Amino acid sequence: MSRKGKRRQRWIVLGVLICCALVLGTAILPMSVSAERVSDHYIRYGVSETAALNLVSAVLLDYRSFDTLGEATVIFAAVSAVSVLMSGGGLSRNRRTLSNLARCAVANIYPVLWLFPLYVILHGHLSPGGGFHGGVTMGVLLIMISVLYGTAFSLPKLSLTALSYTEYSSALAFILVGLAGVVHGSGFLSNIGAGFFKGSPGDLVSAGFLPLLNVIIGFKVAAGLVSIYYQLLRSGD
Repeated sequence: MSRKGKRRQRWIVLGVLICCALVLGTAILPMSVSAERVSDHYIRYGVSETAALNLVSAVLLDYRSFDTLGEATVIFAAVSAVSVLMSGGGLSRNRRTLSNLARCAVANIYPVLWLFPLYVILHGHLSPGGGFHGGVTMGVLLIMISVLYGTAFSLPKLSLTALSYTEYSSALAFILVGLAGVVHGSGFLSNIGAGFFKGSPGDLVSAGFLPLLNVIIGFKVAAGLVSIYYQLLRSGD
C-alpha cells in the first residue's frame, strides 16, 4: 500500500474513533425522567411543540435527534471501513454500458426521476419520508449513471473525492446545526426551544431546523451509499 493510502487510513480511523467517542459521551450525560409516557407526550404535543405534521420526523430530528446523529455516525463508520478494506485496489474506468434503448429511455426520464427524492426530502416534516428515504433514492439514481454509462463516464463527474467531501461536510453541518442551539442559549440540537423559526404546521417553511436536517441527511446518505458502491467495485479489479 502506498504512503498516501496509509495516511488516508490513519485519518479515517481517527475520524471513526472521534465520532464513536462523541456518541458514547452523550450516552453518559444525565437525563431527566418523566412519569408521563414518552409516546403519549409525542402524540399529544408533538405538532404544537415542533410544528411538524410528520411525527416520525419530529421524533427522529427533534426529540431524539441524538439518535439520528448516532445513525449518521454508523453510516460514516461503514463507509470508512469499506474504504479501508478496499483501498488497496484500483478502480478501473470501464466503458461497459447497457443497450442504446435503455440509455435513451433513462436519459429522457432521468430529470423527472429526481423530483421524487427532492419532494421526499423537502416535505419530510410534513408527510412520510425525510432525509434517509430521499437520500437512498438519490444514491440509487447516482449509481444508475454508472450502471448505464460505465465508470469511465460517471467517475469524472462524480469522483470519490467529491463524495468524501460531501459526506464529511454533511456530518460537520449536522454538528454545526446542533451547536447553533447552544449559541442561542439552549442545549445541543435544541430546535424550537433555541429560537429557531417555528412557523405554522403544514407550511413548507416551518418546524425549525427539521427541513435543514433532512437536506443534510439526504446528501450524507446519498454520498455514503455511492461511495460504498464505488469502493466495492475495487474488489473486482
